[in-house]
Amino acid sequence: MAVIEKFLGKQVKIPEDRKYDATHGLWANLENQNISFGLTEPALVLSGGINDLDWLVSEGTSVNQGQDVVFMITAKILYIPSPFSGIIVFNQLVKQNPSLALQDPYEEGWLFKLQL
Repeated sequence: MAVIEKFLGKQVKIPEDRKYDATHGLWANLENQNISFGLTEPALVLSGGINDLDWLVSEGTSVNQGQDVVFMITAKILYIPSPFSGIIVFNQLVKQNPSLALQDPYEEGWLFKLQL
């Protein structure tokens, strides 16, 4: 795991077992036939954390690559597109408690999963 000691005054971690999309600040982790996605700790620190979020599609529906699937309010408004096409499942715990994404961004704080 890579650790950045002083990233805007905070220590942030970047696991080496994932793939990253720096454009949107997403990490991806393959688990069997599903890929989990979440925001990286550096992206969360840069955005000031998540104040609120909502899903832009219904859970269990098929989404297309590039289709916006998550709407977030941070220090600004963000739309997160789906990196791939697939059936989407959302993390309801993060919707109920958006701070979970910052508290545990690489485990319990994932945003959505895609079944390819």
